[in-house]
Amino acid sequence: MRDPANAVTLAGLGFAVAGLHASVVGEVHLGAACLALALFADMTDGWVARRSGLRRAAHMSRAGMQLDSIADLMHGAILPAALMGALSDWSAISLLLSVLLALCAATRLTYFSVFGGNPDGSYRGVPVIYTSFLTSLLIGLLPMPFAAQVLPWCIATIAVFNVSSLRVPKMTGGGLAAFNLLSVGVVILNLLKSIT
Repeated sequence: MRDPANAVTLAGLGFAVAGLHASVVGEVHLGAACLALALFADMTDGWVARRSGLRRAAHMSRAGMQLDSIADLMHGAILPAALMGALSDWSAISLLLSVLLALCAATRLTYFSVFGGNPDGSYRGVPVIYTSFLTSLLIGLLPMPFAAQVLPWCIATIAVFNVSSLRVPKMTGGGLAAFNLLSVGVVILNLLKSIT
């Protein structure tokens, strides 16, 4: 695709697949770094699309919305579930919570694809970006045995919030910039832990 915004989305999807591979082979910190990179790509593809403006073909915009949903499911549910599984030695509870996360994230993404955001610009339910951020942050900050105990329950909680009626304001301006900087910091934190 010759579309910069869609290229960013595809790069994010690539990072998520790389993170999935890392988690399966037991490189949890590398997987978490890839997760934060996928999140960063997701948070910047819209900015790139807006900068393309009138030069962007309408079909590329429609394709981008579809790609974005696929990438969101990958980094907002599939990769966090794989990281949770890797941390908990692929336990039965991690399998059950992985299914819960995937179902809630898919439901939330489908709802957003059909209905969009609220008229006031907020979202209904917690967006999956928070699952990605929380997962990569906890893996980066917490010692491994503790992360393995805490992460499944945090993921279960946020999965339920994905499909709640909670109103979440859309990140813009300084809040969005701060979130992106924090995501880059989480990438660095996990990369440093992966090489030690």
